[in-house]
Amino acid sequence: MTRTQPAFEVEMTRVIDAPRDRVYAAWTQVDAMVRWFAPKPYQLVVKQMDFRPGGRFAMAMRGPDGNEFPFTGTYREIVPNERLAWTGEFEGGPAEQQTTEIQFEADGPRTRLHIRQTFHVMTPTIEMAVKGAWQGWSMTLNQLAEQCGDTDRIEQHVVIAAPVERVWRALADHREFGRWFKVAIDAPFRVGEASRGHITHPGYEHVKWDAVVKAMDAPRRFAFTWHPYAIDASVDYSNEEPTLVEFTLEPAPAGTLLRVVESGFDRIPAHRRADAFRSNSGGWAGQMGNVRTYVEAQR
Repeated sequence: MTRTQPAFEVEMTRVIDAPRDRVYAAWTQVDAMVRWFAPKPYQLVVKQMDFRPGGRFAMAMRGPDGNEFPFTGTYREIVPNERLAWTGEFEGGPAEQQTTEIQFEADGPRTRLHIRQTFHVMTPTIEMAVKGAWQGWSMTLNQLAEQCGDTDRIEQHVVIAAPVERVWRALADHREFGRWFKVAIDAPFRVGEASRGHITHPGYEHVKWDAVVKAMDAPRRFAFTWHPYAIDASVDYSNEEPTLVEFTLEPAPAGTLLRVVESGFDRIPAHRRADAFRSNSGGWAGQMGNVRTYVEAQR
């Protein structure tokens, strides 16, 4: 197959707080893959997995309505605990529509994953799939982290078709932030000061917005601390250690790559840690879609 300028490419790095052999096993064993390799609420269905160089696989993403979106492929490189590469295609399209490469690097007791997925052609099915590629990979890697026992960090990415300065304004201006996040904030963000208000999303109006702004390094980094999943109005969460939410922005070929990382879940009381992690993992996926929709509509 002749390699030309790719039709679309996703490249991501993620550190998982688990040893390399455990992370590698999660990519190579069927019983492990079906628990994480599909952004919720989709479920991975493995119909064939001949795990060897030249071996074929046949899988599908099954939606909550039971509809399946099949894809097939061929394993090209397998270097245990170091590298995986495969080519793949969606049903009804040409062979080897895309290439996926995964590098596993030891980072002390942790594992640094480098992922590159390249689409060589663009079909209607692929065009639909790549619209949510960054968000889908982010959600999936959060599920991988949880599968491997890393429940301290959530990370999401999205590419927004707007300049960095425009995306920055949607974060740093408390009124614009409130429009896409669905929160009414009482006053402008100021570093070192508390930010208070309430959620405006229907059904969650009782939930308070209570954060402390930690950084506003225009136009690249915005950070605050808060108490995640603090949804019970009868509970005082002030004695808990907060998590840190960090937004970073960088130019991308299609506009701006926006990344959000929330860390510190391992310091949350054990009785609500898993619920907070899962809720915020799904919540950030939705919010990254919200900020993209908001900014692109305002250009």
